[in-house]
Amino acid sequence: MKKLFLIHLLLFAFVHFVSAQATVVASREFDADDFLKGSLNMNEAGIMMYGWEEKGTFACKALDKNLDNYASWTISTEKRATLADITYSQKTGQAIALIQTGKSTYLFVAMDVKTKKKKTTELLVPKGTGLREILYAVGDQIWFVGYNKKSFFLYTCDIASPKLVPLDPGISGEKFNILNLDIMDNDEVAVVYSFGPKKLRELDVLVLDAEGKTLVPRLMESASIEERNLAINASVTRLGKGDYALTGNYNKKGKSDANGVYFARYSDGKIGYLSNFDYSDFDHFYDHLSAKEREKREAKIEKKKSKGKDVTLTALSIMHKTISTKTGLVFIAEYYYPTYYTVTTTSYSGGKATTTTRTEFDGYQYTHALIVGIDKNGKKVYDLNFPIRPQYKPFVPVRFLRTYSDSDIVHMVYTSGRRIYSARVEDNKLENKYFDMLNKLGQNEKDKGSASSSIYWYDNYFFILEIEKTKEKGLGGKRTTKRFAFKVEVQE
Repeated sequence: MKKLFLIHLLLFAFVHFVSAQATVVASREFDADDFLKGSLNMNEAGIMMYGWEEKGTFACKALDKNLDNYASWTISTEKRATLADITYSQKTGQAIALIQTGKSTYLFVAMDVKTKKKKTTELLVPKGTGLREILYAVGDQIWFVGYNKKSFFLYTCDIASPKLVPLDPGISGEKFNILNLDIMDNDEVAVVYSFGPKKLRELDVLVLDAEGKTLVPRLMESASIEERNLAINASVTRLGKGDYALTGNYNKKGKSDANGVYFARYSDGKIGYLSNFDYSDFDHFYDHLSAKEREKREAKIEKKKSKGKDVTLTALSIMHKTISTKTGLVFIAEYYYPTYYTVTTTSYSGGKATTTTRTEFDGYQYTHALIVGIDKNGKKVYDLNFPIRPQYKPFVPVRFLRTYSDSDIVHMVYTSGRRIYSARVEDNKLENKYFDMLNKLGQNEKDKGSASSSIYWYDNYFFILEIEKTKEKGLGGKRTTKRFAFKVEVQE
């Protein structure tokens, strides 16, 4: 692996936005066949690169703020082992990898980025029990969501002396399902769950402290059953002691796709407000479409409304964690739809041809991000639309956007192919720009499928990996593959 600071990049990597710019502040080149494919944000401790060197050998390498190597670890496992998840504990300064080695056995690997030491412990999961392969860093512990055929529950695991300890969250309700955990300020944990029969599912939130003690048993209890039934997901943010904000999507018929966005505020032991906003009432929900298509859809909505008809728009989305600003809350979600292709086959029997067709799923096509801001009283201030054009269609919903807030300014970044797309919301207005990827092609080079990915790092810095695939122009031109890492600063 070779280190390379590409100073000449700085001559063309300055990109000026309307009132912002993005700058490459550090870069390096990796060997094209390097096995370190994954990247983990460790905040100011750097970036952890990780991957399988070969079957049975998992390797990690820590990069500092300048993308220099400063620590590395190798973990020997069984050849059939797979990585379940990897996370970073800010409190202990350790990267935690969970590696599954068998049906009920895992390796819990703690790597200290300061001492450069590692500790590997085998975790045994009780028979008939599964773990959702997501790690939640809560103080000096790692939390897991566990499940069996009858129920869901929580496990805690002390990083210093790893052992799975069951935690009964005290959730009651028919067929409850833990949807997600939100780790909040003061290491408080919001457990978002649903319960009830299939057609009457309700959503609620349990708030626990870092020791697993209950702070709020049912955050949504004071809301009406209808409101709890409409909500299909939730992101929870701590605003202060005993003060929480919720955002999410709702569906009028309790289905999994969404008809709009809701905001709720819990304080003084009850829901202070719960505001629902239909997609059909938004000003910019269709802004990602062509002008002609947008006008057509908006005219159709207005026609129905003028006749007194109910207008319901439906969309699939994956939301981000709620952002709290000085003036209120910001909801961000990415929207997509499923795509399919048709496969035609012909078979012969007895000299006769029979042609059959079938439809195959071809991934999710992403279209746009919706950004909705509300004030502290639950009133909608703005809704904005940021077009998203990823380079591939994932087969499971993922988040392409990387977000962070700076005072009352919300920033969003994603990469696609050889481009970086950036947007920000300031004074209720959206500004978005893009710039070509960080390595310019030579005059005799063609792009042959370059790819990139990004993660938010710390402050206003992003970490970007690019796989550059090029070919020399002309017949028989040489093909070249290179891998680069960049530290990009988004400045005001």
